[in-house]
Amino acid sequence: MLRIIGGELGGRYIKSGWHKQSGLRPLAEVFRGALFNSLGTLVEDSIFLDAFAGTGAVGIEAISRGAKKSIFIEKHRKTASLIKNNLKSLGVEDRAEVIVGDVLRILPSLREDINIAFFGPPYDKGFIPKIYDTLLKWDKTPMLKRIIIQSSPREWQNHEAFEVVKDLSRGDTVLKILRYKG
Repeated sequence: MLRIIGGELGGRYIKSGWHKQSGLRPLAEVFRGALFNSLGTLVEDSIFLDAFAGTGAVGIEAISRGAKKSIFIEKHRKTASLIKNNLKSLGVEDRAEVIVGDVLRILPSLREDINIAFFGPPYDKGFIPKIYDTLLKWDKTPMLKRIIIQSSPREWQNHEAFEVVKDLSRGDTVLKILRYKG
């Protein structure tokens, strides 16, 4: 079980679906708290993207803290179903959209005016440069107020088109809040 930290749903729990073989690596509560405290009022009335959504904890936290809508992209149907069930159990399914598919293929076709995008891909699988490439090709990137990327320290890379606004990294988790320079 994962706890929602703040906002209207603060203190409530969602199912994590985590077990050793699940491949899920939910963003720890300490990081979610630091992230949303850093984003502050940017979350309110935003459209929030939770890409490589896993449990959906980050996008659900965004809803709890006032996001108008969270869009979840998750490749695995079973995990996407977990997100839908969590949203339903909290009574916020009307403020969410769950898309099943590959983030890097779906992102360029999203037409919604997303304000904040969170990317939490599997660690050490080479996703960071692919995320940057996809963002650079997406016509909605200039409208993003913030981009957050989570990775392992072994694979983190900066990119000249993105400025690090805040570094919340600690231990085996790199968590950086970026702004598109373009």
